[in-house]
Amino acid sequence: MAVIQISKIQVRRGLQENLPQLAGGEFGWSVDTQKLYIGNGTLTEGAPEIGNTEIVTANTDILDAIRSYTFKGTESGYTSKTGSSANIPVQRSLQAKLDEQISLRDFVTTDDSDSDDYTEALQRALDQIYPEIYYATTGVRRIIHIPAGVWSISDTITLPPYTHLVGDGPDATIIKQTSIGTGNPSFLVRDSKQQTGTDMGTSSADLPHQISLSNMTLQNGTSVDEDILVIDSADNVYINKVKFLGSDNLPLTSTGGKAGVRIQDTVGATTNVTLNQCEFTNITYGTELVGDVNSVSYTNCSFKTLFQGVNLLANVASPSSVRVVGSLFDEISEEAVWSDDTSSFVSAFNQYKSVGYGNGTVIVSPNPTTSVMYWESQNNYSIGDVFERSLDDQTTLSLFSYGNTTTSLTHLTSQGTVQDYPGWVDTLEDGATNANTSLVLTSVHPFAIIDYSIYRANVASDGYRIGTITVTNDGTSIDFEDSYSERNDMGVTFGFASYGNDAVLTYSTTSTTYDATFKYTIRSFV
Repeated sequence: MAVIQISKIQVRRGLQENLPQLAGGEFGWSVDTQKLYIGNGTLTEGAPEIGNTEIVTANTDILDAIRSYTFKGTESGYTSKTGSSANIPVQRSLQAKLDEQISLRDFVTTDDSDSDDYTEALQRALDQIYPEIYYATTGVRRIIHIPAGVWSISDTITLPPYTHLVGDGPDATIIKQTSIGTGNPSFLVRDSKQQTGTDMGTSSADLPHQISLSNMTLQNGTSVDEDILVIDSADNVYINKVKFLGSDNLPLTSTGGKAGVRIQDTVGATTNVTLNQCEFTNITYGTELVGDVNSVSYTNCSFKTLFQGVNLLANVASPSSVRVVGSLFDEISEEAVWSDDTSSFVSAFNQYKSVGYGNGTVIVSPNPTTSVMYWESQNNYSIGDVFERSLDDQTTLSLFSYGNTTTSLTHLTSQGTVQDYPGWVDTLEDGATNANTSLVLTSVHPFAIIDYSIYRANVASDGYRIGTITVTNDGTSIDFEDSYSERNDMGVTFGFASYGNDAVLTYSTTSTTYDATFKYTIRSFV
């Protein structure tokens, strides 16, 4: 096809900064920005305004050019008034509107998606949305959305202050650690100057704070056995609806000692950590608290297929003020809660199912290998908890252990200085002599009041006793008084035996061919 040149159109050209007011219909080309403009003309010619209008080209920022976005809300059946009147609506650029939502996909390059390794993309998103240089600017503290899918990482991701990551839900958004150096966690908090470990807080940096993770799964791959999340020297950390999934589907020993969440105090106390509706599974410890860690709350969490559920360790200082409420512990090989020096630990309204049988699965033996809870200090409480393990399923170990004593505490509630151990049932065997009951008092609870009842069949047409035993135990001597009334002679005599610093209630019964049912509660003063 022949090309016929009709005329030659001359276009002004030059640098963007030198662009003049163009005449009506006159073109101007900015050689440095590669943008094309046309003059509007004058108002007398009918132009809506004097100026130059950019013509859309391949180099035009389309989103910046669209400056007339107005929220309407027409799905409600009417148009919302966003300005001072319906005729003066609030108008925003499309760029500003879309920037309200930040997605990890906004930071994924071709290299990231091709290699299926999103380590750099996720770290880049954190570094750019919470930049060190703009640390004090509240406007940069935004939510990063991580869409559903498996996002593989191969190195530690560091979380700066004000991090707020939100997924599409556990088992929907999955961040999976595929390969990492020994001793390195998948996620680690950092201070305001991107420092971690012993460097945190130096150079006038603020320690980690105001960090939030929600609605996702953080997973160790099949070849990875490391801590998943380490919260270190931080305050105000909020974990909501996050599943911490390890790579060991039958953790029977403490070897390796890795945790779904490890909370520690390398350069300062960690305080006010909230874990809500979280799941911890297939790893040595659900959570491990080390050193000066306080005000940690678990609510409606699930601990399953673990060596231990919550492990608390002293490191110069000791964890304190830890609360577990409304949670489930099941298939725990050893203790659901283990502490070597913790005060003010409260377990309330939790369910403890298969715990302490050493096999990590279900109850297969009447002889557990550990207690359900173990601690080595006072002021730790169980309130309204439910235990699948019965008294008959504790041949050598009770639900609770204190210090090195294997048969010490039982289920208790507390109000102020009064601790109650309510509603226990024991069988007093026929024809026994100085046999042990399940009732044990430790020297840290030296003063106790035991209210009890005894029923024994076929003792002159059944017999009943109701009584109160008051006892003192200072670890050296035991003094008690048994006051009761009964219908017919029950043939039951009580005593106490010493086992170290503990006092165990004993009994002797006459031979009638019938056992007796012994029900009791204990009140002690601390």
